[in-house]
Amino acid sequence: AMGTDSNQHPSNMNTNTNTSVEVMRFEPFASAVDVAFWMQINAKKLDVWRLDETPYPLKASYAPCARAGEIAAPLQVAEGALESSERAGTALAVHVNGTVRALNQKESLRDAAVKETALANAAATIANAIASGEARRNPALLAQVALLAHADHKSYVFSYRFAFPALQPASPAKVAAPNGTPSAAACDACQAYVDGVRSQTGSLPAAWIVHGDDKCLSVADAATELGACFAQGTTATMLAYVDHARDANHPGWVLRNLLALVARTEALHGGGGAEGRVTVPCLSIRFRNGAVDQAACRIIFADVAVEAADAPAACASSCWELNSRGVAAPRTAKLASAFDPHALADQAVELNLKLMRWRANPKLDVDAMRHQKCLLVGAGTLGCAVARTLLGWGVKHITLVDNGTVSYSNPARQCLYEFADASAEGGPRPKAVAAAESLRRIHPSCVANGEVLNIPCPGHPIPP
Repeated sequence: AMGTDSNQHPSNMNTNTNTSVEVMRFEPFASAVDVAFWMQINAKKLDVWRLDETPYPLKASYAPCARAGEIAAPLQVAEGALESSERAGTALAVHVNGTVRALNQKESLRDAAVKETALANAAATIANAIASGEARRNPALLAQVALLAHADHKSYVFSYRFAFPALQPASPAKVAAPNGTPSAAACDACQAYVDGVRSQTGSLPAAWIVHGDDKCLSVADAATELGACFAQGTTATMLAYVDHARDANHPGWVLRNLLALVARTEALHGGGGAEGRVTVPCLSIRFRNGAVDQAACRIIFADVAVEAADAPAACASSCWELNSRGVAAPRTAKLASAFDPHALADQAVELNLKLMRWRANPKLDVDAMRHQKCLLVGAGTLGCAVARTLLGWGVKHITLVDNGTVSYSNPARQCLYEFADASAEGGPRPKAVAAAESLRRIHPSCVANGEVLNIPCPGHPIPP
């Protein structure tokens, strides 16, 4: 579903191709929550928070869309999202902050007052970050996350609602001109800037300014020039941002608050165009294979109404994520089986595969990978490495065939063996058997078997 500044449902929106009046539509986030995170919520609620419903800090992350036109990048909440010392995500993602409020009653998830409070607090956080200048120094502060959750500790059913707060402007942003394609020089400059920030901070920048195709600056460094530059309405200055959205014609949700930051920048006051509006060229940055993808990037021209830095702050009600049926209602995670450590390991592997599909290959059939059966002839250096890789891709049924035993030189090169396999009482262990046992220790739910077998090969003598 696409959200708009006017809170209209997409089916009721005016899709007139006249860009001078078209209200800009934004592609919302979709959440992806690690199973281990719910286990942490369960433990915190039972042992630490108890009946306390105070909002607590939460960490999350989102990556640039890696398969434009096919699948969007989700907002991820990973294991360790409640820990202050943990990273919010990988180095190829924007790290964001938010809050989680663990409710005592499931009915509170539908309580309008509870939801309004969550949005009001988020709106105040965003507005304060803009007014204080912190958002210019760290634009990721604008991508707030609010999570309301209820845990049924007996059945291990977690009901929850995500909000991705966006400030509601006094006048909606509009499409000022058809989308454009950035130059190779602009994309190369953005790649260099992103690499520099990532090497220093361990994460991607949420937004930055592109000057004249070959120069990138932080929003803070360019803040004093924004008024004059954007008032010109050209692509000489662009607001670049990491875009999670799959649809090249509609920007991702994060742009809403970035436009609010521009609209409330004091340097724009008196520099806006007709009726206090200004055209902001926005460079949507998408990746492929870990690098900026020029073919998927777009220049989006947003017509924005200038606002006072201390204008009232409120979030649109459309900020709440819909459930799996597309309804404005809580989502549910049923995790009774996941509290078995073996089942938890299975779900963690499956989540990795889903992330691979989201980021690299939308056509990846996770179920098909899980039901593959593989026979590996040889359990040496290559066979061990292939077996471990198959586990990582979700393959559970693996049979290894080898006629050798583990020597003292093998454990250093062949990842499924240990010193004890070579020095076992009664002699070194058969490679096939030791490798299968090692796979079962690594991933207990895999079905691994080892067969000691001589297989004649052309050009080799047949053993007695």
